[in-house]
Amino acid sequence: MTEPGRTRWTDERIDDLAVELREFRAEMRDFRREVREEMRDFRGELYSTRRWTVNLWATTVLGFVAVLIQTSLR
Repeated sequence: MTEPGRTRWTDERIDDLAVELREFRAEMRDFRREVREEMRDFRGELYSTRRWTVNLWATTVLGFVAVLIQTSLR
């Protein structure tokens, strides 16, 4: 006997659930693939920004050093 308010799982319901589960897994696979691609792009942009920042910082330091050397030679 089944409990009140509960129904039995028929083969058809189990098959429907299996189909929905497969579809969900496929959607999650696609979602993970998209997230990986976006993270790869983000990391590339972050690396590029970091490299640009370090180059800017190094150029500024060299400029200050050049100014200090120039003023000390006078």
